[in-house]
Amino acid sequence: MAKRFFQSFFRRIYLFAFAALLCGVWLTNLMLQSHFESDDLNYFTRIASNVAKMREDPTHAPVNLEEFSRIFAPNNPARFVQADQMPAVCANCELIDIVDDIRYYRASNELFIAVLPEDSEGQNLVLSFNGWEDEDNGLVISTLIVTVTILFSIAIHWPLQYLRNTINSLIRVYREFGNGNLSARANESIDAPLDNLARNFNLMATDIEEGVREREVFAQAIPHEVRTPLSRIRLANGLLRKSQPAESQQELLNDIDGYIDDIDELITQIVELSRLNTNREEQTNSSEQIHLEGFIQQRVNALTPPPHIQVRVAVPSFTAVNAQPSYLRLILDNLLSNALKHAESMVCIAVSAISTGVEITVEDDGPGIPSTQRDTVFVPFARLDASRSRKTGGLGLGLTIARAAARRIQGSIQIDTSHQFGGAAVTIDLPQTAA
Repeated sequence: MAKRFFQSFFRRIYLFAFAALLCGVWLTNLMLQSHFESDDLNYFTRIASNVAKMREDPTHAPVNLEEFSRIFAPNNPARFVQADQMPAVCANCELIDIVDDIRYYRASNELFIAVLPEDSEGQNLVLSFNGWEDEDNGLVISTLIVTVTILFSIAIHWPLQYLRNTINSLIRVYREFGNGNLSARANESIDAPLDNLARNFNLMATDIEEGVREREVFAQAIPHEVRTPLSRIRLANGLLRKSQPAESQQELLNDIDGYIDDIDELITQIVELSRLNTNREEQTNSSEQIHLEGFIQQRVNALTPPPHIQVRVAVPSFTAVNAQPSYLRLILDNLLSNALKHAESMVCIAVSAISTGVEITVEDDGPGIPSTQRDTVFVPFARLDASRSRKTGGLGLGLTIARAAARRIQGSIQIDTSHQFGGAAVTIDLPQTAA
């Protein structure tokens, strides 16, 4: 929890600033205390010097020591001490200074003692000064600390808040661009060095947008340009069939029809994949509640499994998810087709509820997918080995399309080994509400 708290850059700045403020307040307090102490000592030095001069002046009236003590040190009255008794008067005192033969001591943090020279009777006059009341000093220090804290907080809060808001605005633009709005651009009219970051992002975004637009045009134009001659080939092939060719020629014509179907299927899948990977900013509101039991069974029936393969559907009743049916259909059709092509005798589709939504698992008893190649199968046109080659009827785009469709509804796909059947186990995690 603490580690997560300190991960925030701005929280660390605030904490470091607060620590620096505390250190500054502590140092300021020490400096002010030293300053006040120096002022008290200078004031006491002047008073003691004046008392010494009055003692030496025979024309001056005797110093009223009781009044002096009442004003400067009520608890330590001024007194005369014999020279031989002086060591006992201030045994633990610290000598601060000697000015005009007057020795100044510090007895504690608040008490200063001045020992004036001996008089004709061999006595030293000992004066004490407690310093001025701490309430005034404390009020000054407290006022200064509060003032500095407020000014420092204001001075650091507004720039940091501005920086934080600017960074958050950049993050929002980045996320918007990443979600498919290729026209999203950052505001370049911000302070340096963030303006350079925004400018470079906009340049990169422009290049990406142009590349995607060109790919969209290519993906839309190529299928049309290819399907036109394919239609002519299919027509010519049909005309040749009407001429009642020999049996060997009939087989060749059948092969041509098969090749045409393969190319047509390939074009369809390429267009589908291109549609999923582009125009992501065109979000639709076609999400609806889908009851998975009936929907999955419908997709199984539409694919017409081979007679030797048993398809088991295990979906709890009333299990539903909010999603776009077209994307969920693409996911299930491609995963089921892939499982049916490689299964020996069994395909199982199971649905379970998880904390974030639902989990759909498609398992088979085929050869499975090695753990080292589970990322490779999502690469377009990837083929792993002979058992998953073009001869099985696959084009190498099924899992790629399934993953792209899952991402469009905020889902994810993982591949594992089926512990029940020994083949591949493909798991789709879907949120409860998939846009």
